[in-house]
Amino acid sequence: MGLPLLLPLLLLLLLLLLLLPPASLQGDHWAQPKALFHFGMNQQKQLSAPEGGSIRIPFSFDYSQDSGSVSNVKISWRWKHFHGDFIYKTTPRLIHKNFKNRLLLNWEEDMKNGSLQISNLRREDEGSYFCQVEMITEKYGEQKWQSIQGTELTITHAAKTATPGPTTSASTAATTAADLWDLEGKRSSGSWLLNKEAVVRLALPSAVLKIAILGLMVFLRWKRSKEDPSRIWRRNTRTLGTKNDGILYAPLTLHNVPSPAAPPCPPAHGGPQEETLFSALKT
Repeated sequence: MGLPLLLPLLLLLLLLLLLLPPASLQGDHWAQPKALFHFGMNQQKQLSAPEGGSIRIPFSFDYSQDSGSVSNVKISWRWKHFHGDFIYKTTPRLIHKNFKNRLLLNWEEDMKNGSLQISNLRREDEGSYFCQVEMITEKYGEQKWQSIQGTELTITHAAKTATPGPTTSASTAATTAADLWDLEGKRSSGSWLLNKEAVVRLALPSAVLKIAILGLMVFLRWKRSKEDPSRIWRRNTRTLGTKNDGILYAPLTLHNVPSPAAPPCPPAHGGPQEETLFSALKT
């Protein structure tokens, strides 16, 4: 066969090779590109809580919707860094000795979010916390992924209540009381009104008592001014003086009582209205 005949045959063979599908040239595992499993993990970047308090570190995750049925879901937490020690595992159950009786996972297997609660926080609990998810999918088999950034937890000092020292002087006590009263007044107008009402309630009985005593004194003075002069004379005559050498002294008070028979005479200018005489009786 000459060269002019081989050239067309080679061209025809090359054309047939180009027209054949790739699946006929390669195995079935190269026929379709391998599917990829998509996943995601979300955690808050930073959190802070006071020493002795508690904190919840939230998390959420997602995965490919075409994964099929999912089973054997496990949640784990690492501490300090991405490859740090595990402090919590759902299966098998594990709690780090530094967090004994202080960890609680708020999560259920059919949920894609939850939180890790840490109670009775200590200064050494500071650091980064990383959530890890592990599951078995129907399409992609066993899958495991973890947050890269994690959550940075900061522990703050607990606030201390200052205890005031003893009062050194009366003026200092008065100033402190005035300051507290002023603060209370600024804090709540209702408290100020209550204080005023209490003061009025305390002062009212005292004022009523004073008014009653004053009224009684005025009434007695008025009644005495209206008393019959003869009664005054009889009462004064019953008052005896001091007995000395068998003689009794009795003070007599004479009043200028107007006579019904004669018009009253005006008293002498500057003269006394009444005068007291002593009568001596020999016993």
